[in-house]
Amino acid sequence: MTENFLSFRSGVALLMMVLGLILILLGTNERIAWRIDWSPVKLFRFSLSGGLIFLVGFGLMLLPGLQNMRSDRAEVDLPTPLPDPFISINAPKETLTCTVRRGICRFEILGIAGGVFPLGDYQIYTLVYQLEPRGPGYYLQRPSTFIDMDGSWKQAHVSVGNAKLPVTAGSSVRIQAMLVDSDASFDGTPLRELPAEFYFGSTKSIEGMIAISDIVDLSVVDE
Repeated sequence: MTENFLSFRSGVALLMMVLGLILILLGTNERIAWRIDWSPVKLFRFSLSGGLIFLVGFGLMLLPGLQNMRSDRAEVDLPTPLPDPFISINAPKETLTCTVRRGICRFEILGIAGGVFPLGDYQIYTLVYQLEPRGPGYYLQRPSTFIDMDGSWKQAHVSVGNAKLPVTAGSSVRIQAMLVDSDASFDGTPLRELPAEFYFGSTKSIEGMIAISDIVDLSVVDE
């Protein structure tokens, strides 16, 4: 029914444009005016009427296109609702395979995050807690990393263990990831300015934390 109405409206618009052109022609063509012998006022009225009718018809022809443009623009302008902020770890899971050198295991952490915008205003920090032998707390891994456009993130430089608490095959390690804003801090100190080898007893005192992942416990497997 809508398509039939649009076709009818287009037909009426076309007829109005043709009629308008005819009236304009009658009012402006000197030969036709001389043969009909109309007064200048009458010719002017014909021309004016023809112009108005033509404009109305032309407007009817344009109306469907303008409505579609408004509809398309409305669809573009409508913001897509964001999910609640989240972060999760995809790898490693269960086992941590790495080459242990001098009691240190180096690896990378992969995950996904979202629910925040713009992405550049947020950062991701990973935390590593050595369970066996037990370390003092969660070591903050730096530098931080960012969320890619597809929602993925990667912390490429992660390490656990040292000369005093060496990691060996079979050691247990716990990892977690935090989504924070760019001004996140701990006891008033921005995370990016905390000293090297800094560790947390608890993450509850971190200001500006948006989301934190589930805990992932790993068992070290030496390559």
